[in-house]
Amino acid sequence: LWPWTGFLAIHIQVTEEAAKFRGTAEGIVQLTVRSPPRIGELSERITNLELPLRVQIIPTPPKSKRVLWDQFHSISYPIGFYPNDVLWDNADPFDWNADHLHTNFRGLYQDIVDLGFFVEILGEPLTCFDASHYGSLIIADPEEEFGAEEQEKLQEDISNGLSLIVLADWYNSQVMEKISFFDENTDKTWTPYTGGANLPTLNELLQPYEITFGNGIYDGTTRMKGNSFRYGSGTSLIQFPKGGEVFYTNLNDQAGNILSSSHDVSEVGILGFYSTISDITPHGGRIAVFGDSSCFDDAMDGPGCRWLIRDLLYYSNSLAQLSIEKHTVTITSTLSADPSMTPQRRTKAADPSESFSRLSDDQIQCNTRLFQEPTNLQGDPVEVLWQPLMYVQQETPLNRLPEPPVTQLLQDNIEDYLVSY
Repeated sequence: LWPWTGFLAIHIQVTEEAAKFRGTAEGIVQLTVRSPPRIGELSERITNLELPLRVQIIPTPPKSKRVLWDQFHSISYPIGFYPNDVLWDNADPFDWNADHLHTNFRGLYQDIVDLGFFVEILGEPLTCFDASHYGSLIIADPEEEFGAEEQEKLQEDISNGLSLIVLADWYNSQVMEKISFFDENTDKTWTPYTGGANLPTLNELLQPYEITFGNGIYDGTTRMKGNSFRYGSGTSLIQFPKGGEVFYTNLNDQAGNILSSSHDVSEVGILGFYSTISDITPHGGRIAVFGDSSCFDDAMDGPGCRWLIRDLLYYSNSLAQLSIEKHTVTITSTLSADPSMTPQRRTKAADPSESFSRLSDDQIQCNTRLFQEPTNLQGDPVEVLWQPLMYVQQETPLNRLPEPPVTQLLQDNIEDYLVSY
């Protein structure tokens, strides 16, 4: 591709007829890459590539073992000023690790798989997936807004049996103003678009269940079920419904320390469990919420809390009795949220470029899963040759230069498995 670069993207989908198939599909993708001649050369450069590809296919797992990870609502620097999830990390002010199961949540991904669950990643709005296929949806550290259609659809999904796991993070407007800075490159004052997580929109999503996160920021090492972990700049529950279970602990008031140099310690609720089953929704799902995502993050220093994902998944999928309930408090009457402790959105920026939401004012569009004929950037059709795994003889151009060996470029590169819907 000299002097340019490029990429190859391949989408593979298993048909419904293979829902019970277990095995391996393999083949070779053949490409011919043509580049203009370099200085001193008379003809174009031609490279013929054979890229072996192998994927493992498994039977469609039961719904209770299928977990969907919401990636669409995670936005990171450099798209905008999204601050670090742990405020004591002064050397790294930006949230730049992508919050993806293949990057800084890689350890969490492996833990979920080791527990026997099958994880898929949603890169589209919540209106774009069929909840009947999944037992749980995980929303971790969201920065993006949740649209009205998404909120309505998720509420319907939960009433029909989908369970929800939320890993939140801090949000405090005063602290966001405090950590603003003037950037000489853009000649602007950078103020965070949101906190560690977008709690105002997350609270809207949870409002039908009377669950609210507050604007307090809490930090410190605590214990749960005999395990110590670092709660790094997390939020707390200030409203929770009757019949729910909440875990309380003592933590440092980090917001007070940042804003007024205080050193207060507060008892706050950081973990909650709630079942939506009722006479109105007899098949309702379960909701588990936790006020911090940092202790699940591979990038955070200090003892983590990834062991907690077992309790969250087992509870949400009704696979075992809640083993943590002896450490929680049962809510006998719905806690009312103090308006002064409720996170408020920043005043809408006058400059549209300071808003980085990917949700347009138009109707939400979902990507189609239907096969589309491949094209190049100009829209011209491209022929793709798929052959059984074998050596295919290619005609060698007369002026072809020696090529570096192409090995394992696509071999085994699709991680773990493919399943049929």
